Amino acid sequence: MNLKNGLSAIFIFVTLNQSFSFASSSNYQAIHANLLISGDLVINKPLVITKNSEIIWVGEEKKAPVLHKNTKHHFLDNSTILPGLIDTHAHLLSEWKTSAGDIWENLYINSTQSEERGLEIGKSLSKEMIYSGFTTARVLGNSGNNVDLRLRKLIDTNQVDGPRLIAAGKALCPPGGQFPRITDEYSAVIKNDYYEVNSPENAKQAVLELVASGVDVIKIIVDNKIENEASPRVLSLDTIKMIVSTARENNLKVAAHAEYEIGMRVAIEGGVDSIEHANDYNESMIPLLLEKKTYLVPTYSTGEFYAARNGKPEKIPEYNEFVAKEMRMFNKALKAGVNVVLGSDAMYSLKSGDRGDNSALMFQAAALGGIDPLDIIKMGTIHAAKLLGLPNVGSINVGNIADIIAVDGNPIEDIKVLSKVSFVMKEGRVIKSSKSK
Repeated sequence: MNLKNGLSAIFIFVTLNQSFSFASSSNYQAIHANLLISGDLVINKPLVITKNSEIIWVGEEKKAPVLHKNTKHHFLDNSTILPGLIDTHAHLLSEWKTSAGDIWENLYINSTQSEERGLEIGKSLSKEMIYSGFTTARVLGNSGNNVDLRLRKLIDTNQVDGPRLIAAGKALCPPGGQFPRITDEYSAVIKNDYYEVNSPENAKQAVLELVASGVDVIKIIVDNKIENEASPRVLSLDTIKMIVSTARENNLKVAAHAEYEIGMRVAIEGGVDSIEHANDYNESMIPLLLEKKTYLVPTYSTGEFYAARNGKPEKIPEYNEFVAKEMRMFNKALKAGVNVVLGSDAMYSLKSGDRGDNSALMFQAAALGGIDPLDIIKMGTIHAAKLLGLPNVGSINVGNIADIIAVDGNPIEDIKVLSKVSFVMKEGRVIKSSKSK
C-alpha cells in the first residue's frame, strides 16, 4: 500500500498478529490514550503509531501490531487525543493592548511598528499558539510588510516553535483600508498593511505581486464603514471576480473580510472561498452560500473575554447572550448544510490568558450557540483543514501528517477541555509533553 506524498509503506498488516517491517533509521512513536476523537471517529483506549512525520497506524490498543523495540511511548492514559487544532483567522503579528486606546489606535500602532518588532511579536505569539494545541493557523493580514512570510519561514525551519502558517501577507482593500476616516496620518501607513484597489486592473496587479512574494492565500477587505458615511465602501463585483480568477490561476484561495450584508453578498457572488466575520449574516443568505459552496468563518469569543477587554466584568452575562444569539444563527446555517468553521480573530493580549488561551475561546463561543461538541471539534480540525486546502491534516488517519494533541478530559462532555492541552505533536515532533518515555 502507498501512503500520501508518494512515500512507500514499510509495514504489513496481518489479520490477527499484526506486525510492521521497521526501518531502523526511522523515528517511531506510540501514543496511548483514554479516548480518540477525529472527525466522526471515536475510539476508546486508542493507540496511534507514527513514523517520522506520518501516522502509520490508528486503532484500539488491544488490536495493535508488534512495535519496534526502540519505539518512544507517550502514555496519556486519562486524556483524549485529537487532531491538532486549526485557527482559520489568526493575527500573529498583532499584539493589541487595552491600555493603548481603542481599536483604531491599536490598528495604527500595529501598522506603524517596525518589521523587527512585528517579527518578535510573531515569534512569541506563535509559541503560545502551538503550546495551546494549534498546529495550523491561517494568518489574515495586519502583518506589516508581509512579515508573516518571514515568520512562516522561521517556523518551517524549526527555528521557532509555532503552528503551520497559511500566510496572506498584505490585504487588498477599498480606499481607506480599515481605518474609520481618511486622513493624512492614516493614509501614510495604509501601504504598510494594505493594497488599496479601485479597479479590476490594479486588483489583478496586487494579487500578482502577492503571488510573487510567496503568500499562501489572498485576503481582501470587501467592505469598510468610513466615519459619517451612510453605507460602507465596498469592492465592486468585477474587482472581486478579477481577484478570485487571478488567485485561482495561481492555485490560491481568497478569504474575504465582510461585515455588512451588502459586502457579504457581493463577495459570495464574486466566488470567494470564505466570508470572515460575517457579522450581518442572516438566514436569507443560505441558498446563495449553498450554491457557491462558500465557507462562513464567525470570529466570536466569550463574554468573559469581551468583559476583560472592555473592563466591564458586570457585562459578562450580556456579552454571553449576544454571542449565543449570533452563534445560534451559524448553527442553523451548519444544520442547513452551509460550510461553517471557526476563527479566533484574536488580536488583544490580556492578563486573563495568552494568545493560545484566548484563541481557544472560540470553541466555547460556539458552544454558547448550542452547536454540538463533536461538530465544534470538526469545525476546528477536519472542516477547517478542508477550507485551507490541507488534505493531510485535520484528522488522525493513516498517511496523514502527525499533528496530534491531547487534552485532559473529554471535550464531548465539556468543550472547555479543549483549553487544557497537555500534549502537542506537530509533524511527528513532540513540542509539549509531560508523560513520555
